[in-house]
Amino acid sequence: NTVAGAKLHRWRKSDFKKYKALNMTVHLDDPDVVEIWSHLAHAHVLILSQSAFSMVPAYLNPNCVIYHGHQYVPPSNWMDGLDDQRPTFDEEFRACMNRAIDQNHSFVTRANRRV
Repeated sequence: NTVAGAKLHRWRKSDFKKYKALNMTVHLDDPDVVEIWSHLAHAHVLILSQSAFSMVPAYLNPNCVIYHGHQYVPPSNWMDGLDDQRPTFDEEFRACMNRAIDQNHSFVTRANRRV
């Protein structure tokens, strides 16, 4: 499923046709690491893999970052996405999504002021 109005990006070669069919922008072997990191650092919701590649932009991302439990002390806007049975999971997830929604609302408001 996708979130209505969301612009989704994916950086993985496997099954990339499936992602294009879902209206996602697919990045394959992009030579400009800065552009890729910029997308990650500005994502409203950033879901991390275990790759170290996304760590720098993740630390720069003030929005909702969902990680896989590997960080010793993650920033306060990060959410552990692995243990979904813990009592606080739903509350943490809602707070994370609210940060993403608030950030998106702020962006749209700023953009409308420029028009």
